[in-house]
Amino acid sequence: MEANHACDFIGVFGLSLALAAWSCSLWRDGVRGLAVVGLAAGIGAPALLLLGKFPMSVHGFGAFVLAQTVWMVGVGFQMWRGTLPPATS
Repeated sequence: MEANHACDFIGVFGLSLALAAWSCSLWRDGVRGLAVVGLAAGIGAPALLLLGKFPMSVHGFGAFVLAQTVWMVGVGFQMWRGTLPPATS
């Protein structure tokens, strides 16, 4: 149980870091609405977790997954509409 709990923490931090990084890229490319949602989810979850205000229970993890899902559906919709700028290297 403790190993599972530790993996939850690592997963939340890793996924949040990826979400925040991609949202910074979206912000730079002018997709501000999705960037704000992504930054809120990407920075908010780890911050609340470190402050002890984010319960790592089924409900807490469900809220984290829901926030990421909203962002991912938004990105998917933008991709489907073709309104995301092309990726540059």
